[in-house]
Amino acid sequence: MPKGGARRLLLPILTAALTGCTAPAPAERPARGPLVVLLSDAILGLDPNGEVESVTESVLFNVYEPLVGFDDKLGIRTMLAESWEHPKPEQWRFRLRPGVRFHDGTPLTAPLVRDALLAVQRDKGSEASEFLSQVVDIAAVDDRTLDLVTAQPRALLSSLPVVYVTKKNAGGAFPPLVGTGPYRVAAYRGDTGQVDLARTTDYWGPRAEFEKVTFQAVRDPAQRLSRLDNGDADIAYDVPPGLAASLTRARLVRRPGVTLYYLGLDLRPGRNNPLGRKEVRAALQAAIDRKRIVLEAQNGMAALAFQTAPPSVFGFDPALPAPRVDRAAAVAGLKGAGYPEGFALTIDAAREVVPAAQSVASDLRGVGIRADVREWPRHEVWDRAQQGKSQAFLVGWSFTSGESGEFYEYCLHTPTGAFGFFNYGRYSNPRIDRIAESNGAVLEASERQRLLQEAAAIVLEDMPVLPLYVADDVYGVRPGVAFKPRPDGEIWLPDVRSEP
Repeated sequence: MPKGGARRLLLPILTAALTGCTAPAPAERPARGPLVVLLSDAILGLDPNGEVESVTESVLFNVYEPLVGFDDKLGIRTMLAESWEHPKPEQWRFRLRPGVRFHDGTPLTAPLVRDALLAVQRDKGSEASEFLSQVVDIAAVDDRTLDLVTAQPRALLSSLPVVYVTKKNAGGAFPPLVGTGPYRVAAYRGDTGQVDLARTTDYWGPRAEFEKVTFQAVRDPAQRLSRLDNGDADIAYDVPPGLAASLTRARLVRRPGVTLYYLGLDLRPGRNNPLGRKEVRAALQAAIDRKRIVLEAQNGMAALAFQTAPPSVFGFDPALPAPRVDRAAAVAGLKGAGYPEGFALTIDAAREVVPAAQSVASDLRGVGIRADVREWPRHEVWDRAQQGKSQAFLVGWSFTSGESGEFYEYCLHTPTGAFGFFNYGRYSNPRIDRIAESNGAVLEASERQRLLQEAAAIVLEDMPVLPLYVADDVYGVRPGVAFKPRPDGEIWLPDVRSEP
């Protein structure tokens, strides 16, 4: 899902690491007043299933809940389902938590959950529908029991945390959709990107400390950090590595991230497209200095990446060789491919990743490719890629299921039916397609690992995308606020506390 231009996939288990220095003088702001969180961009709407996108989900997953979710180590945990069983290879049975109510007072029941999931599945304009694409039947067994049946045996649980249970608000009141989370939407200003949340009084889980929370979109990162440092906010998302040292009062909170940033390439046939030639893609691969991206563009707050998953993800292959920077080979490759003078290439990127994109463009210019960077709002980067308007696009995919299979299923499978929904480069490889379609049905872990590692090797050889780095998650936090970031990059508001 997008995070600063990143789509969310489902991925790894990482250990939290907090770094940074505590400021001398705390910013003056009542700790128990409304909590103010500054986002890097506006959310894309109030439907949690409409856009599977990280900024939107960071707000709305405090309002709406799935059947199962992730714990602080990205293991599957109970949410609206208090338990589940797997009576048949294709059948998953969920027992709903008793006593849960929607924000409009309606009790949670299996028929309501069934209707909610069916509505998501049937709405092809909903990105979350893709995560139910393998489900062929959803049935309410009784008032608290729900069955989900897949077309074939499938590890379904890791797909469910991004599918939220909603219902229409009784009486047509605001907001149009209600959930069951610890907060409800109190106000939404789409023009400014501000969302106000109010704590619910009868939440089934842990009680949050702050009665009111305001999320505000502040796209300019310098302004975001200035407001935080001046005491006008409590938490700031997405601290750019180059601005981290500017904090004097607020402290930096950082942990290894789960978002893989990569260079997507337009491989569409039927046009004079140099990127369609493997020799040209190999030249790009040899020209890009990933270490320089990490050290300079990311200020060391990232890890190198060259496979289609971060190293801690199931499916990563430590035996695969990392590409070497070899500019002489890149120049020779371009010449051999018929481009001795290079060619023009535009890289589309959202503001947060422009420094990394500029680093890539600089490397490509060093081998004769006339590369430049074009900045767009983050959602437009994806929209342009989807419409075939981008030659190259630097974006990210956030993994939170612990497996790499979904990247092949959604981003590299030939676009067809429920597969390849985000394959905007139009890559097509029959073997990748078969692995993407079948790996989720393989229950033996070692065989599934083998298949995913085979896919990683194929992609490294074909280079339809060029992985670059895995970014750390970096936040600014005001003194007086306790916050430990989660591995999925979300802020779970019941975990935010005031400090003496």
